[in-house]
Formats: sequence, C-alpha cells, structure tokens
Amino acid sequence: MTKMKSSIFLSLLLINIFTFAQEVKVTKVTDKVSVFNLTNVSNCNIVAISSVEGIILIDTETSPMTMEIMKEAIQKEFPAKKFIYVINTHAHTHHCGGNAVFKDIPIIAHENIVEDMQWWFEVLADEEMKKKFTGGRGFGLKLLWDSIKPNTRWDSEENELIITTGPLCGATQY
Repeated sequence: MTKMKSSIFLSLLLINIFTFAQEVKVTKVTDKVSVFNLTNVSNCNIVAISSVEGIILIDTETSPMTMEIMKEAIQKEFPAKKFIYVINTHAHTHHCGGNAVFKDIPIIAHENIVEDMQWWFEVLADEEMKKKFTGGRGFGLKLLWDSIKPNTRWDSEENELIITTGPLCGATQY
C-alpha cells in the first residue's frame, strides 16, 4: 500500500469510527407513531408505526449496520412488538440500504424500486466485481482504491473524488 493510500484509508477510518459514537433521536408523533434518526449520520427519517399486529416500518436507513442500531431503538420504543412490514418509499440507499435486517418479513415498495436498486450495481460493476463484492460490500472502497495511482498527490488534477459513505461507516452497499 502506498503512503498516500495508507493516509487516505487511515483518515477515512478515523472519521468513521467517531461517526458511530452517535445516538438515535426519537421523536414521538403519537403513542403509536415515532420517527427515528441517527444524529449526525443520516438524513433519513425512519418511521415506525405500532399496530395491533406489530410494527410497520417506513424505510430502513443506509445499511444493515446502521439499521441494527435503529432497530434496537425502535424495539425499546415499542417493546414486545414484532416487525410485520417494511415500506420502502424509494430506491435511494439511505431509504432501503438496511432492508437485509428484515429479510424474513414482507417489504412493500413501488414495482420500479427493484429496477432502480439494480441499476447502481449493474452499471458500475463488471462480472468480476459482482462476484467479489456481492451485496456491494466494499464497493466504494474498491472504486477509491482503483482510482488512485501510486504517483497521485492529494492536489493532483487527475485525483478522483469519490463521495460515498462506504463500508467504513456501515453503508456496505456502496
């Protein structure tokens, strides 16, 4: 690993380690509806609706890791309730990236959402990358690694800027 790549990797790691020292903000709308946010991490409102049958969840955060944090907070807010449905409002990863946490319950979405989700992976990845990064694990890091040449300096014009939350802060789909 070159010195430049080591520095970039370490900086990203340190930034994202501190990112996860966040708490879940809970806004109670009614006794049966609450909104959940990870402070300073997400710009997505996760809505949990407590019904007689269980919890209906609207959107699932950026990744399974971040959604697990949210799920714990939701279960504290609505104890003894199981999750019965997930509703994805659209295919942006900060709304459906945590779907894997709820793989055993129905996910409700517009019929075009699957196509929208697949576009990111199919357009950006060749067959070798798909095999190696199934599920998107480390995909953003792979793009960053491949874009940096041994002689690339931080201020070089050819230096690519990849903006992605990536695997270091739990958004493994990038």
